[in-house]
Amino acid sequence: MSDEQTDDAKPGLVSGAYRASVHDFPQEALGRWIALDDTQEVAVRWTKSDFDHLYFAIQKIAYGVSHTQGAVLHLTNERTAEAQSSFDQATDELINGVNHLIDFMGSIMEKSEAVDSGR
Repeated sequence: MSDEQTDDAKPGLVSGAYRASVHDFPQEALGRWIALDDTQEVAVRWTKSDFDHLYFAIQKIAYGVSHTQGAVLHLTNERTAEAQSSFDQATDELINGVNHLIDFMGSIMEKSEAVDSGR
């Protein structure tokens, strides 16, 4: 029996390397956001950082999809080491992208103010 632990035995471990995990929305901001009616109009003052998070969310998720395509291509050509490397890159990019999206939405939730729609 081997002393090696499988990836399943260690949370956050993928292919022998620890990965970042997806973080949560700020709870107070999430609570305020959920309390708003779905038809409520809101006003938000965006910052450069908000735009950066939105851009990097889209970019990183697109890169993650591209690396996933590469992993599938490598697998179909029986290049498992290259497939694993592409899959690892995809995982990193997707986690990064989702975290940027959460940061973007968290900021929007924190800064949103209900406005009277005048109806």
